[in-house]
Amino acid sequence: MYWFHVAKWHVRLVRFFHRRYGIRLRGLGAILRLIKEDRVIAVHGQKVYLNHKVAGCYALLIDGDYNEPETHMFFALLMERLEFPVMFIDVGANVGEMITDFARYERVTRIVGFEPHPECAAACRKTAELNGYKKIAIVEKVLSDHAGFAKFAFNQRSPGASSLKVVGGADASSVPTSTLDLELGDCSVPGILLVDVEGAEPLVLAGGRQFIATNRPLIIFEYNALSRRYFSLEDISNTLGPDYEILRLRQDGNLDRELSNTWNCVAIHLESKFFQPLQAMILR
Repeated sequence: MYWFHVAKWHVRLVRFFHRRYGIRLRGLGAILRLIKEDRVIAVHGQKVYLNHKVAGCYALLIDGDYNEPETHMFFALLMERLEFPVMFIDVGANVGEMITDFARYERVTRIVGFEPHPECAAACRKTAELNGYKKIAIVEKVLSDHAGFAKFAFNQRSPGASSLKVVGGADASSVPTSTLDLELGDCSVPGILLVDVEGAEPLVLAGGRQFIATNRPLIIFEYNALSRRYFSLEDISNTLGPDYEILRLRQDGNLDRELSNTWNCVAIHLESKFFQPLQAMILR
């Protein structure tokens, strides 16, 4: 219990120094790893199950705040404008920050979260159970451009940076890999696809070419300093095709076309049901 409260106060210091001085304090991950018991925490009015075995994944959630507030703001603004039901697909669900928030919206009728780490997947399921969300399904698979198996190397210091290595067959330490096309099948409900997989975003999208072509989902993907080591926006454009436009997701939850400095990007199909509602959110 002691280290949980220490972590909570450290989060507050991290927020204060970042907002006031632009300084990012270090040491939160080390403190989080000292937490040795599970508990239920409150995040923006919802219950979140804290699995101490992957405590390093929670970060700002420890003190009831979102790790990526701009994505939550974008989704809230979008949902105000939509008049049709949607499904949400979260590739790299981690401990369920996004799926827990998005599940609160009635227009989100189905949620599928893909998370290969068993402890993170367990945390997602417990959080869904705590909030009574029956529309959430968690799939313990890695999504890529082909089906097979991979070794999962869990990074204890930085859980979000865990890595995978493709292997020839299944064994006790391997996890199954699959594709969006194989997992989602025929989805008539318009999809919102969030992909946060530490540089493997092009592989996930390549494995969903059929789904993307038929469903025309709205796609949110990470593109920052880490992502740039592995792929370019041109790679994403080539996979999605000319009917998609890529925009920057701003810190205020709106969009623009300034792609030189990004954290997350949003790809919109020009003939999808999302195109018109999003026009008011694109700042010129």
